[in-house]
Amino acid sequence: MAVLEKIRVKFGLGATIIIALGLLSFIISPDDLERAFQSMSSKYDVGKVAGKSISYDDFKSDVDKLTEISRLSGMGTLNAQQQEQLREAAWMQVIYKNLFIPNAEKAGINLGVDEKVALTTGSMISPMISRNPLFFDEDGNFSLDKVVEIGQASKNNPELRLYWENLLENIYLQQYVNKYNSLFASASVAAPFEVSKNIEENNVTNDVEFIMLPYGYEQDSTIVVTDAQIKEYYDNHKKFFQQVGSRDIEYVVFETKPSEKDIESVKDFVAGIYGGFAEADNVKTFLARNRSELAYEEDHWYTNTELRGINSAVADFVDKNNVGAISDVIQDGAKFFFVKVMGQKEDADKGTLKQAAIFQMTAQPGNETANAYYLQATNFAAAAHGGLAEYRKALDTLGVYSHSYPRLTEGVENLGSINNAKEVTRWAFENKAGAVSNIMTIDNKYHVIAAVTGVHEEGTASLNEVSEAIRQQLYYQQLSQKKTQEVAEKIAGLTTMEEIAEKLNVSVSTRNGITFSSTSNQSLDNAFLGAVCAAEVGQVSKPIAGTIGTYIFKVTGRDTGSFYTEDDAKTAATQYAMYTTQGILPTMMQEAGVEDHRARFF
Repeated sequence: MAVLEKIRVKFGLGATIIIALGLLSFIISPDDLERAFQSMSSKYDVGKVAGKSISYDDFKSDVDKLTEISRLSGMGTLNAQQQEQLREAAWMQVIYKNLFIPNAEKAGINLGVDEKVALTTGSMISPMISRNPLFFDEDGNFSLDKVVEIGQASKNNPELRLYWENLLENIYLQQYVNKYNSLFASASVAAPFEVSKNIEENNVTNDVEFIMLPYGYEQDSTIVVTDAQIKEYYDNHKKFFQQVGSRDIEYVVFETKPSEKDIESVKDFVAGIYGGFAEADNVKTFLARNRSELAYEEDHWYTNTELRGINSAVADFVDKNNVGAISDVIQDGAKFFFVKVMGQKEDADKGTLKQAAIFQMTAQPGNETANAYYLQATNFAAAAHGGLAEYRKALDTLGVYSHSYPRLTEGVENLGSINNAKEVTRWAFENKAGAVSNIMTIDNKYHVIAAVTGVHEEGTASLNEVSEAIRQQLYYQQLSQKKTQEVAEKIAGLTTMEEIAEKLNVSVSTRNGITFSSTSNQSLDNAFLGAVCAAEVGQVSKPIAGTIGTYIFKVTGRDTGSFYTEDDAKTAATQYAMYTTQGILPTMMQEAGVEDHRARFF
């Protein structure tokens, strides 16, 4: 039990959940995760990994195990954010055990008994142990004896065994990650040709005169994209139309706000206690007794910026007045303040700091007000009951504004400024297009009635869903070809940039130092960039169809330098190899069709 007490003293949630996001999900971006998630699984599954359904009960068991470890660490009751961290940690364990490690083993990567010993008590001890204060001696140094002692003690202590086994599991998982990443990075080697080409592309610079004629935004009625063209493009590019499951919704919100009567009531209360503030012997007790939303802390010193985060008028008063000064009552909408300057000092880094006792109270809706808002929501819900047509009719009849949220995904928790809105998201995914909800009340403040206006299933988007986007893409392709052909016809026979500019009634621009390499981050139109670097010096180009306009150019000079060296090219190749390792797990997840439906349950 002494060891468990030491764990409680030295560790918090972050150290307990060793496999938390900071350790393993460094190779996953939120966008990659979202692309990897799928949407259809058993009603009672939280997801599917590598073809294996992950039941709610099994996943909850994993979460409970990590929760118990956090309890052993003395965390007590976890807040919502900590609970989410635990669930994310448990999910990552599922991903790694069922997907990453099997794939690593298929690639020939394994951990032998000797290697596992080396990671815990041998020649390559894991940082999870060597940097863990639990294994430090009285002088604060890492002690191998402590590792052996705790490992042995865990055999006879169920609670300690839970912590120890979780630690070992995380160490082995991390070793699989390290070895797989090393294998991948070692295989990603730049060939000599690639290195020399990279050097050349970075050292060759081009000076250019050019003309750009933008396509503009006016629609060209002579360009018609047919349904057959759209269908053909869709059939040939289906892999580019993969999507996560989502819903289009509209919703109305009846936000319960304090009435003028509620605000006046608080104003009267604040006025009644204001006189006692100046006379109070103990401002800390006064603020607590009178339900101030801000407590007085004797050791807290405010910067002006921090005070402005509370209220600008409060900040101005504190900034301009000396110790002992007391403000009048300050009203800011439904909020009321008064403040006393308690102290002042200078800080070498932060400048002038002020100590202040600040009373703050915000008017809250009374029962009468709350009931009135709920009645409004009830009336709308009754009028909108029946379907989307009734919902739209109720908007007009009752003069209510409807918010739109296209492509709502299953994990969304916030609707605009409304937090904790998972109930709305769950409802949307449990209903079909055209459904209208009953009242959903969030935080006893927001009454929401929602309607599902569209359903987008996981997988390949339907032709109907993407046809307009394809139509626009094909339109601009045809527009660029037409505009470029028109320019070519106008300047036929002209041989100089000046003649062409005069004919087109535009001016000639210049750009120096253009290189083909992406490392220069020039943000140039790719079609223009490629044509410039391939063109002969001194020759006026034919019109080039770019993304936003038609280009005509002449390379006026081309220089070859030596500022980008072989070392630079090799460094870039190494960085690229390291970057590509970040895509290992997202790619595995995408290929395996990982489904994540935790949002349905948590």
